[in-house]
Amino acid sequence: MLDIQNLIVGYGKAQVIDQLSFQVDPKTGLALLGRNGAGKSTTLKTVIGLLKPWSGDILLDGQSISELPSDEIARLGIGYVPEERRIFADLTVIENLVTGAKPGASGDIFWTQSRVFELFPEIARRRHADAGSLSGGERQMLAIARALVGNPRFLLLDEPSEGLAPVVVQKLGLVLSALRQENVGLLVAEQNQNLASHLVDHALILETGVNRHISTFNELRSHPEVVKKYLGM
Repeated sequence: MLDIQNLIVGYGKAQVIDQLSFQVDPKTGLALLGRNGAGKSTTLKTVIGLLKPWSGDILLDGQSISELPSDEIARLGIGYVPEERRIFADLTVIENLVTGAKPGASGDIFWTQSRVFELFPEIARRRHADAGSLSGGERQMLAIARALVGNPRFLLLDEPSEGLAPVVVQKLGLVLSALRQENVGLLVAEQNQNLASHLVDHALILETGVNRHISTFNELRSHPEVVKKYLGM
């Protein structure tokens, strides 16, 4: 279980996240929804250790990780796919995967190059190509594959559909929705509500760093006034 407790986070003197609390069950997952600037990316960066909370705590199976560096958090079983993807453009697809490969926190190796190539045949066909030559969708697949070969228990995805064609988003949705069957918990920051609802069961709506609504997606659909108020354009 990933447990975020009363998190307050900011940049410099500017507070971005205000008393944010939620839990992520690996069996159901959670999507962070909200407009640009709501604090979704800041939340993920804090969970993975790129930002330190001003106050509050982050627990992984009851163990506090909020003061740990990001590399130690990753070794404990949290993977991260940033919004910018941040693949190594000058390295081949295989070399990118090598940079992320490690056993899981328990020492098990479930996700290998072969397994992620089965998951993403598009990048398997280009395994010897420089990552910089990949399309936007292929780069996103590579970024996710690189996180998976780190054998995470939880995977943080920051705007996985951003800038991608609808057909690519649909493909990603099919692949990512299957990860829960592989015991990978998903915490997704996403503006595409349709995609998010296919990946996870629960949604939390952020507005200026404040939790405005949390429920299952099924429950959220019965509250169109909430969707319009906090997510409508």
